[in-house]
Amino acid sequence: MDRRGGITQTDLEYMLHDEDAEPMALPFPLLEKITDYFSDELIIGRGGCAVVYKAILDNGVLAVKRLPNTYMYEEQFHREVECLMKVKHKNIVRFLGYCADTQGNMGSYNGKMVMADVQQRLLCFEYLPRGSLDHYITDSSGGLEWVKRFQVIKGICEGLNYLHQNNIMHLDLKPGNILLDEDMMPKITDFGLSRCFEEDQTRVITKNVGGTLGYLAPEFHEGEITHKFDVYSLGVIIMEMLTGKKRCESIADVRESWSYKSDILWWDQIRVCAEIGIECTDLKPANRPESMKHIIDRLLSTECSTHVIPVEKEELPRKWITDVILHGASLILGGYEHIKTFQSQPDKYFQEMGNAVQEVELKALYTPPQHTTTSTYEPIPPTIKIICKVKDLGQYSLDTNQAKQCIIIGEENGHVGFWDHQTQACNSVVLFPIKNIDASQH
Repeated sequence: MDRRGGITQTDLEYMLHDEDAEPMALPFPLLEKITDYFSDELIIGRGGCAVVYKAILDNGVLAVKRLPNTYMYEEQFHREVECLMKVKHKNIVRFLGYCADTQGNMGSYNGKMVMADVQQRLLCFEYLPRGSLDHYITDSSGGLEWVKRFQVIKGICEGLNYLHQNNIMHLDLKPGNILLDEDMMPKITDFGLSRCFEEDQTRVITKNVGGTLGYLAPEFHEGEITHKFDVYSLGVIIMEMLTGKKRCESIADVRESWSYKSDILWWDQIRVCAEIGIECTDLKPANRPESMKHIIDRLLSTECSTHVIPVEKEELPRKWITDVILHGASLILGGYEHIKTFQSQPDKYFQEMGNAVQEVELKALYTPPQHTTTSTYEPIPPTIKIICKVKDLGQYSLDTNQAKQCIIIGEENGHVGFWDHQTQACNSVVLFPIKNIDASQH
């Protein structure tokens, strides 16, 4: 790097391909050159008064954001640089550098030649080819399949959680400020309205609350800013990802919109996202989720407990997904010796292993009677096919009958035995395929 001449285009290309490179000051002539002197043909976006250009390198592509030449945006520029210099996360757009250039130019004013300062305020980022999320907002009838939508929702939540852990409030979270890479991974961008809180600071009162109507939390009228401000905006985005609309009051409405797609097999994830979206958009901040970590934990719980069995699309009107709560379940974590202890001395087993689970939520697939319709049928299914898979465990057990306290002990080979709590005995001879268990008969 030539320190006398500043950073060159070659230096910038090295920075682009070095994930560990730190953002730094960039010379204005370099940014002029790689944007073809800010050619209109290279404009890829506009936000507020800023313009974003596609910057072409010999070995890569960048995005350059240019703010207007006015002191009016100086505070916004400083705030954005301050936040971006602090963050590095897979769900935050990668920041490569900034330009704060001021030159004196002679010009005519009131018949006299005067010297006027010309400001150049620019920011340089990685280029994300799929653009912003607002181009992908649709209802369930089109657009992204559910697996991709869930990936986007989860990624936004992880990025926002990272910001809040670093005491940064974004304050302008919306689909237009979420960019997507070639793999549809979301990355939060545009920190012009963001605030960096002190370590122990939880709220601030201000008269200058910006943002976008429809995504602004209702407390912006009072000028109160907390982390719940971003949580509200997140809820609006989640509901848009589910329904194509900014608000939805009913889980039933969400279910109805997904009921005739193959994605309904992921109903547990869709339902949890709908619950989170509705809670996040509560008008009272106190009723919203306590933190982003709570939200992420709920999303992760839908990933580790469900294994989906494909169903042909033409069968969907006859198939429903429901949620089953299994009480008093206990995971068998050990090998054969632990199973023997569990069978002969269950109380000792629970004491030693300390792994009792009070409540486990699973997914079940059932077929309603043919004379019923999807709009009126609200049954408790008599036959439940367990389609749960516990990751990285060779054995597990499920209590499928709370009244009889009958526990299923499962093994890797897909068979199970039954342990009766009353007789304190396990019938290891009676084995059933784990894929098709009639819970009503045991």
